[in-house]
Amino acid sequence: MLWIITKKQILINALSYRFVVGFVLCQVLFVLATLILVKDYEERLKAYGEAVSRQEQQIEQAKVYSDLVREPLNLYKPPAKLSPICTGFEKTLANQASLTYYQIPELEVGRHEKNALLAGLRSIDLVTVIQLVLGLLVLLFAHDTVSGERERGTLALSLSGPLPRHTFLLGQYFGGMITIAAVFLVGILLALFMMVRSPSISLSSTDWIRLGHIVLISLIYLSALYLLGITASIVSKRSTTALVVLLFFWIVFIVIFPNLTSALAARLKPVPARGVVTERVSLLRREFWAKVSAETYRDLPRPEHKWEYIKGRDVYSGSWAYPIRIYYAPREIMEWELEGLKRFLPIEIEYADKIHGVHLDYERQLNAQARVARILSRFSPAWSYYNIASSLAGTDEESQMAFLDRARRYRNQLMDYVSSKDGLSSYRFFSRREPRSFKSTAELDLLKGQGDRLEQEIGAGWDSVPPLDLRDRPPFEHSAFQVRDSLLNSLPDLVLLVFLNLAFFLTAHVCFLKTDVRVGG
Repeated sequence: MLWIITKKQILINALSYRFVVGFVLCQVLFVLATLILVKDYEERLKAYGEAVSRQEQQIEQAKVYSDLVREPLNLYKPPAKLSPICTGFEKTLANQASLTYYQIPELEVGRHEKNALLAGLRSIDLVTVIQLVLGLLVLLFAHDTVSGERERGTLALSLSGPLPRHTFLLGQYFGGMITIAAVFLVGILLALFMMVRSPSISLSSTDWIRLGHIVLISLIYLSALYLLGITASIVSKRSTTALVVLLFFWIVFIVIFPNLTSALAARLKPVPARGVVTERVSLLRREFWAKVSAETYRDLPRPEHKWEYIKGRDVYSGSWAYPIRIYYAPREIMEWELEGLKRFLPIEIEYADKIHGVHLDYERQLNAQARVARILSRFSPAWSYYNIASSLAGTDEESQMAFLDRARRYRNQLMDYVSSKDGLSSYRFFSRREPRSFKSTAELDLLKGQGDRLEQEIGAGWDSVPPLDLRDRPPFEHSAFQVRDSLLNSLPDLVLLVFLNLAFFLTAHVCFLKTDVRVGG
């Protein structure tokens, strides 16, 4: 009997006008969205490759260690292969991190977002199509599963025999879900076919496992909506009433409410304006440079020298003993610069930690606000589903923040590497000359009258210096979460979706046992 009821419901759905329109609309949206998203992924992957290549070229041109740790070193996160399925925070949070010895990678808030951790709630991708369009189609299929049968008089006829009510209810559920699953699976197969045809997308076995989980979670989400629709159809005496109630739910809890959570979270958990953080950081930077200036004039007066003996000198100020790089200078200038380096570079690193503390405090406040938004968004099953899908796709907030954390740890690795080369507290930070080759101003004065001896001593400049051999520097490696970790990160949302399925089914079953199956009952 169960299969008979199921088959009947499949035929009713498949032969209906709404099925034809819904099927065609969904497939068109899946195809168009995939075309756009795959093209966008290819462009982002190309930009990523070009950016990594430019950064490698910059590193290969480093001639002193200050070039490696003072010039911004950009680390890049490759686009997630499954981002065409679920974009998440992929385009909202920065996919690059800049670091120097005086700058720790920080959370980028984006140009148009006060809190970029909230913006992932408004991404457009294939999962959004499932959320909105397929979710609406599910409710349209479900609204008259019981009330429609009652209005036509077939419900009383079906239950007049020995058919148990729970069997009828299960048949209606399985018939509707098979119909919906057919629409969904055809669409997702079309999308995957278009993705794998792209030369830029090569899916591994792990990616296929993630895709399988996303498909399963999608069916669980659609099942929750279908069971909600059945419940409304049972409770409502007329199918039009059920349709109005379900459309109200779809508009409020699927479309409107999730997009209001950012505003609600901002009111419930306000954070200071970004300008407050910027001002605090500026104060710390000004404090550091004031200290450099004051201590240089007080403790490190510049020795007497002749500018004609200095070549390729790059400094913050000619009066400060804090070098960036110097090709050649008299011994007294080089010693003066080194003394300033040993004094001020550790202080600037300390100030970098202080500045990072300011940013980190602000980041915690942004995270707290984002947590409130995520809790509020769980009132909508659509966004519980989206959170799980983005976690499995590797585009969720945790994946982006893990990249940032890895970049911060890499800065420590790089600093340790340069320190192991004696590149932070010696002449090697700013010069390639050996200390024993330095000559004083007096010695250079003697060479001045000996033909081209002075010119030979000073040298041709930085263009004649080969780059550093940095082949043994630590590589930057970023890996995605394991599938198990992705599921654990989204466990509250997964539990909520499963609970909604059970709650809606039990509610529908209890209400159906008590409902009057007669026409107009």
